[in-house]
Amino acid sequence: MDQKVYDRTITNKYLGVQRIIKGGSPLETRIKAESQLAKWARQEKLHKERERFESLKELAELDTRQAGNAIKACDSILKINLCSASKLDWASFYHDQLLPPFVFKEHPPRYEQVVREMRIPRKSFFSELIFPSARKKRLALEEAARVAFEEQMRDYNAKKESAQTSYEAQRAAFINEQSKFNRSVDQLQLDVEKVQPYAVASLARIALAGLELPDEIEVDFDAHYHGTEKLIVISGILPGPLEMPRIVRYEYHGEENGILPVEMDQDSFEHYYESTLLQIALSAVHRIFTSIPDRQIHIVGFNGLIGEGESCIFTCKTSRDLFNPIDLARNTPDMSFQAMQGVMVKPVTGLTPVEPLAWPTKPTFLRPETGEIITKPDGRRQPAAYQSGEIKNAANDLLVGLLDQLEQDLSKRPGDGDVVH
Repeated sequence: MDQKVYDRTITNKYLGVQRIIKGGSPLETRIKAESQLAKWARQEKLHKERERFESLKELAELDTRQAGNAIKACDSILKINLCSASKLDWASFYHDQLLPPFVFKEHPPRYEQVVREMRIPRKSFFSELIFPSARKKRLALEEAARVAFEEQMRDYNAKKESAQTSYEAQRAAFINEQSKFNRSVDQLQLDVEKVQPYAVASLARIALAGLELPDEIEVDFDAHYHGTEKLIVISGILPGPLEMPRIVRYEYHGEENGILPVEMDQDSFEHYYESTLLQIALSAVHRIFTSIPDRQIHIVGFNGLIGEGESCIFTCKTSRDLFNPIDLARNTPDMSFQAMQGVMVKPVTGLTPVEPLAWPTKPTFLRPETGEIITKPDGRRQPAAYQSGEIKNAANDLLVGLLDQLEQDLSKRPGDGDVVH
């Protein structure tokens, strides 16, 4: 039977991004969507902070701080996740928020306000005694004001009753949706206890969605469960070398030349890139083993996938008995990965494929459809983020094109009137 998929479309209009989040359970979809929305909110805050700077020099200082924070965050992935709570609390998954009580914000009409608007004169005993017509006019105006006031009250009560009816319908739908969602949480918990493959895989993805990872890198996880081995196969969709933050600082070169980024050298980047990916993998394996009991999962396989073809550049398959004695806090990521008997080809930046040690038999991947650039409210389109090496690659492409054109020109046989320089 095909796995049921639940999806939800989320958007951040300021950043101009939209994404369809997919999950194997309503709970998984909600948690992954909330995690992505929170990440976008933090990125939006940083973008707005940059917009406040008019001085390029101050902007270079800000970008340098953010670049340093990004690299520091990548270096601290494993440390942060070892310290964070990893136990899953089923009670916290329930949707138990209350709908705010009904409040009709429109003020009720007042007779005194109607009298002032109609400019009805006050009662004057002596004036009306001398001029009886003044009393007759006042009484007529007061009757008109009373009729107008009653009409306004009828309109007010009708609006209030309509708003109350709409609120009650909204409240009923809210309670129904809340109950439906909470029943799905109960069902998921029951199916996890029954060791249903879809449920254990969904719970694994929920646990991995709670990993604390830098906002500057895009990471996604998928999971497939093999009940006979109590094996969960994690597919980590990881950033490629060009998608990693590698700028160490931004240098200000005057108003004419602007701000120029300075990248870390290649040797430092190779170590940094390998360490970051391995820390993500180790954090994921650690989170699975600490979140889900042994009766459901005893072995974890992890495949690090890169690129559109998602080739596997490192892989491991480890049991609790092999993983638990590893001192993740003291060992380097490379040492811990070797202790798990992991396989990879160095340097990892070479993206050399390896054969996965574990792979799902019937892979049905639940990955978000990548965010598209959408039109911002002011009609402008959000520029794509700078990727490391773009300028160099563009220059190389341009140079190759010019050389090809020159070669074609030189290969032509000079004829009358042809001039070869």
